[in-house]
Amino acid sequence: TRLKYFRENWNMFDFCCVTATDIGIFLQVFAGLQLGPVFSVVRLFRIARLFRLVRFAKGLNQLFTAFVLSLPKLVNVAAILCLLLFLYAVLGVSLFGKVKLSGSLDDRANFRTFYRALMTLVRSMTGEAWNELMHDLSRDKFYFESVLEE
Repeated sequence: TRLKYFRENWNMFDFCCVTATDIGIFLQVFAGLQLGPVFSVVRLFRIARLFRLVRFAKGLNQLFTAFVLSLPKLVNVAAILCLLLFLYAVLGVSLFGKVKLSGSLDDRANFRTFYRALMTLVRSMTGEAWNELMHDLSRDKFYFESVLEE
């Protein structure tokens, strides 16, 4: 009768998660091993156990189904966002790549390389000091050619 427990896949999953957690705790306490990344993976699987509740709650099941069905559309939106970031990073390198660093334009926020341009755009998308960058880059040609010459 105890083997009936292992006939259901969710019970097998629960058993594996609990066993892995117990082994990890045993190794940490008695063997002194630090298994930080392994514990993170086990925690992720323990959180996945909550998905078995989706079967029982009708409203939660509908929300989860809607989320899963919207994932392909979100991938399309993310692809368009990446394409726009790529285009604007290339444009930023070509327009602002030779601007001397001053003010909020520093070694972390500039357009000298493609990677830095991409990181600067991501930083601006999150709202982190984007207006300071805009004001530093919106000066006229005279400022950049005469005032900042080395």
